[in-house]
This record gives sequence, C-alpha cells and structure tokens, in this order.
Amino acid sequence: MSITARCADQFRSALANTALTLTPSGRNSAQAASTVVTGSTGLSTFTFTDTGTSGTSDTLTVSGCSTSAALTVSYAGTTAGSVLLTTPNTDSLGVDEYPVDAEDISAGDGAQAGTVTVTATAKDAAGVVMAGVPVTFTISGTTAAVLSTKVTVYTSAAGTASSSVYAWVAGTYTVTATSGGQSDTAPVIFAQETDDEARSISATVSGNRVTATVKDRFGNPVTSGVNVVATVTKGTGVLGSATSSTASTDADGNVTFVITGGAATVKVGFETTTFGQTDALKGYISSPTTDDTFTAYVAGTTTTAEKGVGSSFDAAGVNSVTVEVSADDSATASGKAATTAAEAATDAALEAIDAANAATDAANLAAEAADAATVAAEEARDAADAATAAVEALASEVATLMAALKAQITTLANTVAKIAKKVKA
Repeated sequence: MSITARCADQFRSALANTALTLTPSGRNSAQAASTVVTGSTGLSTFTFTDTGTSGTSDTLTVSGCSTSAALTVSYAGTTAGSVLLTTPNTDSLGVDEYPVDAEDISAGDGAQAGTVTVTATAKDAAGVVMAGVPVTFTISGTTAAVLSTKVTVYTSAAGTASSSVYAWVAGTYTVTATSGGQSDTAPVIFAQETDDEARSISATVSGNRVTATVKDRFGNPVTSGVNVVATVTKGTGVLGSATSSTASTDADGNVTFVITGGAATVKVGFETTTFGQTDALKGYISSPTTDDTFTAYVAGTTTTAEKGVGSSFDAAGVNSVTVEVSADDSATASGKAATTAAEAATDAALEAIDAANAATDAANLAAEAADAATVAAEEARDAADAATAAVEALASEVATLMAALKAQITTLANTVAKIAKKVKA
C-alpha cells in the first residue's frame, strides 16, 4: 500500500524537510516504524506491505508534524480459488497460441529494456474477482527474468495483476503466476527481431557454398531479414554471373551464396559500414566515436528496477568477414552430382561383374560334377554289360554240360537194362 501524509503549518502552508513517522498497530504491529522527510509540497509517501499472520485490521499512525493522524486498514481473505495467466503468446482464456510472433530481445543498453507484459487474474471459489491480493511471478531458465519491481504485484479492483518479464537469449520460456496457493503457467517466446541490434557477422564454407550468419551482442540470430552482401574480391569464381550478390537472412539469421567457376576469395558484410551495432568498439553500444557505453549492471530491488542487464556482453562489432573457396570446392553442384552418380554407377557395375563371375564359377563346378557323374554312369553300364555277357556264357556252358550228362545217363541206363536181361536169361 502507498500512504501519503501532508505536513502544514497553522496557515495550511506546506512544511518541507519535516520528518514524519508511520507506526503500525494491529495485524502488523511487529513491523518497525518508518520515517520519511517531506518534500517541497509537504508530502511524505510511505510504502507499507502486509506481513502479518493474524488479525484483520491495522491502525497506521503518522506523527511528527506537531500532531498525528491515523487511518484504519481492513484485510479480507486472500485465498484464491483460481488464477488465470495470459501472455502475448496466449489468447484471452490463457490457451497457448502457436505459431505466433516472438517478443523482441533488447540488445541495446540493458536487456531489461525489452520487457513483455503478462497478466494474472485472481478469483475466489465462487468465481468472483479478488482485489488487493498478492500475485507472485516467476520465469523459467537462467537467461530470462522478472523485473524486480514486478515480482509481487497486488491485484486491482478488476482482480488483475500485471508483471514484466524479459530475456536475453532467444527461446520459449514458461511464466508462472501464484496467488493464495493457486497458480497458472503460460509461455512467452523471445527472439532478436530488430536489425538495428545486429552486432556481428560470421561465415562458413561448405563445398561451393558460403553461409553467413548475423547475430546480436548476446549471440542470438537476427531474424528480421537483414540484407547481406557477398563480393568476390579475388579469383575466377563468380556469384551466378556476377562478382557481387545481395540476399536477406532467413528466420535462423542465415543466408547462403553459391560460388561457381573456380577458386575465389569472398567478402561478406552489410550494405553500409555503420549498419546496426557492427561498427561499435568494445564497450560501446552502436558507434566507435560517440560516448554511448553500456550502463554497468545494478541489481534491482522491490522499489527500484535493475539496470544494465547483460552489460558484460560488449564485444566489438564485426561488419564483414572474408573466406576462401578453393577451386576444388568451387565445382558446380551439378558437376559434383554427376561425378557422384558416375562413381555410384561404376561401383554398381563392378559389383554386377563380381556377381557374374561368381555365377560362372558355380556353373563350371556344376558342369564338372555333371561330367564326372556321366563317366561314372558309363563305367557302371559297361560293367553291367560285361556281367551280363559272363552270365550268358556260363549259362551256355551249363546247358552243354547238362546235355552231355543227360546223354551219358541215357547210355548208362541202356547198358544196365541189357545186363539185367542177360541175368534173367
């Protein structure tokens, strides 16, 4: 609470340089008295914060102007039923919206200059807005912060409390608002979207492609589409059909140029030598000649906001860089693609030849095996023929012998018969 007292004489004229003291009693009686000296208008303004845990009222007495005056403050319940947080990256109901435009990072004299407003609405269990209740704000990560004077904010008659958050590194952060045991979270997206805060340019070479990157003093890519100029200062290489070309950076702060026709020395920079902060000396904001040094960092308090956040990121600006593209690297992309395709075709052909040779070897082995089997079959057939002939010859001999034996038996039988007849006679 802000409490103002006025000291005047008997003629109601303001009395300056008079010490007035505020003393609380009641809920916050444990707090020490505070003293403020009146200004030229006779006014003294006290800041009073409720820190009590019991009781529902305070009597605040101001004395020191030959008399005293008092007022009574009554406290209502501060237990919230719900908290709703909205940011530039949500709708009015707190629903995240993607894709959305990012909030700009301040890379001038202090990142705290680029604050973004976030608003919390506190309601009781019946859904009625609550006035005069404290809401505490926090933000995720170590490269973003809540403005020190807006860490704890009391809700207005509409039940809303607004705070200020900022960041010095691009990304998505989560803000949390807490009141009376209830909390809500919502995202805030930061990026460097101001080309006047470009501080450096760098370049890399890959094949025949030169890629330039533009960043602010914190190292964030500048996403606003900065015009970058590439110029061939030496060699036979060209940019298209010219020795110079201009193009704008993309959403990642990059722009790429293609060199053809041979080796080249390529300079990449900006359209002017004083673009943004790129001509600044170390410690200076945007110029090497004027006295615009960065404000030294001062931590904030609940009553005074911080200053000079990020003042140590004060490296000198870089307005241009030069890179070398070799003749080997500067071959056209189509030539490289053709070479690659030819090499791939050659490899495939060699593999096919190897496969054909392997198949031929297998066929030859199979043919040799077939020939061996044929010879074996012929030898077996010859052996069978020989055996058959032998059997047939043996059978013929046996038949002859049997016929001779039969003839001998017949002769013997006839002889025996004759002998028998003679014996009977």
